[in-house]
Amino acid sequence: MSKKKKINAITEFALAEFGSAVEMLQAAKLAPDTKMAAGFIDHAVDEYRHANEFRKISSAAAQRENISGLRQLLSRNLLDKRIVDPNGFLFEKFSFDRFCFFVFLNETFAMRHFATTIIKDNLLTPEEKNIVAEIARDEEKHIHHAGKFVAKIQKSDPFKSRRLMLLERAFLFKRNLQSRTTKINQILSTIVLCFSLFIFALFLKTINLRRKFDTTDDEVFKNQGNLF
Repeated sequence: MSKKKKINAITEFALAEFGSAVEMLQAAKLAPDTKMAAGFIDHAVDEYRHANEFRKISSAAAQRENISGLRQLLSRNLLDKRIVDPNGFLFEKFSFDRFCFFVFLNETFAMRHFATTIIKDNLLTPEEKNIVAEIARDEEKHIHHAGKFVAKIQKSDPFKSRRLMLLERAFLFKRNLQSRTTKINQILSTIVLCFSLFIFALFLKTINLRRKFDTTDDEVFKNQGNLF
C-alpha cells in the first residue's frame, strides 16, 4: 500500500469514528435511563476525540511526506459513504440487544484495523503511535462494556445470540462493501455524466447546423426572387 493510500485510510478511520460519535449521541437521547445515557455520551466523547486525533495525524503525515490531493474529512461523507443512514439512526432501527452486538463487533473490527493498518505502520512518528495506542485502549474499553451486554444475551438465549452475531457480521460486511464501492460508483457516475453532456452538446450542435442550413436556404430563395 502506498503512503498516500495509508494516509487516506487514516482519514477513513477519522470519518468512521465521527460517525460512531453521532450514533452514540443519538442513542444517549433515546436511552431509557440516565446511567445508560451517560455511558453513551462518554463513548461519543471518546469517538469525537479519536476522529480529531486521526484527522491531525493524517494531515501531519501528508505534510511530512509532501503528499497532496488527499481525501478531506467532510461531515457530508457520513451520508455519502452510508456510515450514517439518513433514514434513521441505528438505536432507532435496532433493538437494544442488536445494538449491543453491533457496537461489540464494530469496535472489535476497528481494533484489528488499528493493529494491522496504523499501529505497526512506519509512516507515523513515535508520538503519533502512542496516540493511536491510547485510542486502541479506549476501543478496548468500549468492547468491554458492550461485551458485558453481549455475554448476558449469550447466557440467557444462546440461539438469539448466534442469530444476532451472524446478522451483525452480515451487516458489517455490507457496510464495508458499500464503503469500498463508493469510489467505483462515483467514477461510473462521472463517466455517465460526461457521456450525457457529450451527447447533449452534439444535439445542440446539430440543431445549430440545421438552423444555419435553413437560414441559407431562405437567403437563396430571396436572391432568386430578386432575379425575376
